[in-house]
Amino acid sequence: MKSKIEKEVPCFYFDLEKPQDLERVEAGCEEFLQYLEIRGANKKKRHVVFIDEIHYLSEPAKFIKLMVDHYSSRIKLVASGSSSLEIKRKFKESMVGRKFSFYLYPLNFYEFLVFKKRDDLAELLPKSPLQKLPQEDRTRFFTEDYKRYFLE
Repeated sequence: MKSKIEKEVPCFYFDLEKPQDLERVEAGCEEFLQYLEIRGANKKKRHVVFIDEIHYLSEPAKFIKLMVDHYSSRIKLVASGSSSLEIKRKFKESMVGRKFSFYLYPLNFYEFLVFKKRDDLAELLPKSPLQKLPQEDRTRFFTEDYKRYFLE
């Protein structure tokens, strides 16, 4: 699925816990876009940029506002953060029309076992209704979520 997504929509990922990624994003929108072009971004295509730990930016709301207001034809920005207190503190400014929030639920025990490559143990657990579906139907379910969140 990951390779399919990368083929359909060019993606970039930045983890702002890494000092070099934080520095690149903190440099400003124009410099950030130039960096993306150096990394292979095409000005004529729209790219998805994932920024994890967005609250590490000094002014995350300003960065998002500028990117969405001026570069949304080139960039689909997906930002995440693990510190809800920091996010609330740094996002005082209204982001109306610039954000789509969703809650990312933690893994259940079955999913945890699958991620740990312990399918043998996962298969011993009772099946959820989604797991009872054929694989292609499960993929279709997640594809619809993908389209709703990232391709709209």
